[in-house]
Amino acid sequence: MRKQIRLFTAAIFTTAAGLLALPATGVAAPQALALVATSGSTELICKGAECSAEFSSFCLQPNRASPNGGTAYRLEGDGAIRVTGTTAGGRITPLDPATVLRFESLRTHVAVRVAIPQSVMQEYGLTSVSIDVDENVALAPTAVAGDANPQDDASLAAAAGPLRELGNQIVDRNDTRMAAARLTSRMINDLEARPIRRGDVTLDVLSRAVTKMPDASPAAQKMAQGALNMCNFVVERRNYSDVQNCLQHHHDRFMVFLNGRYWDASGAGM
Repeated sequence: MRKQIRLFTAAIFTTAAGLLALPATGVAAPQALALVATSGSTELICKGAECSAEFSSFCLQPNRASPNGGTAYRLEGDGAIRVTGTTAGGRITPLDPATVLRFESLRTHVAVRVAIPQSVMQEYGLTSVSIDVDENVALAPTAVAGDANPQDDASLAAAAGPLRELGNQIVDRNDTRMAAARLTSRMINDLEARPIRRGDVTLDVLSRAVTKMPDASPAAQKMAQGALNMCNFVVERRNYSDVQNCLQHHHDRFMVFLNGRYWDASGAGM
């Protein structure tokens, strides 16, 4: 099965490379992304006109360009996201992710912001909302006018189907770096909710992340703790503006490493 996937994906990437060799006459659609399974729910942080949080992601189509920050995406394929709202009275309200959520790239292909407008929160009388990303969730870039090389149905079906399934095996289920990236992402969101700009973030922020991910391996916890310790150190020496920004750097390094493994397994690195 793995050999079949490699042959299939190699053909896809060869075709994509040929398309990229054509002269560009305008903006080309960026790569489809995998939204990594969250291993538990993540509560969105409400500020201004929306409630949002950042989530880990990786590239499914290395022969297309990485997205710029703020590139709009939409759900693609059969992967499920559970969106759960809570009212002031404690009533639980499930919401349709395809209609209420907004997706945009943050730092190239390794992180995505998922948001829900405050207008939706008010419409349903919600005081909080949480998101649980299941396995095999894929995102496609929103089509734009004048696209010289748009995503086609066959490429998106491959990205959201066999390529995403392979990515699930290689990336999502990795119990060291991916679990460390999840813990780091939770710390990033925690610091977004209650900012600490100095280099003295205590291990409480990691403890809260581990509480939400009790199945995180000791190796993953050690990696996440190492990232936090290093960020405290470099922020104290003014090499980074704040711990949250530094943790984003470490999170992205975890994801880049795993994305490389996925490319090798898929045949994209041939």
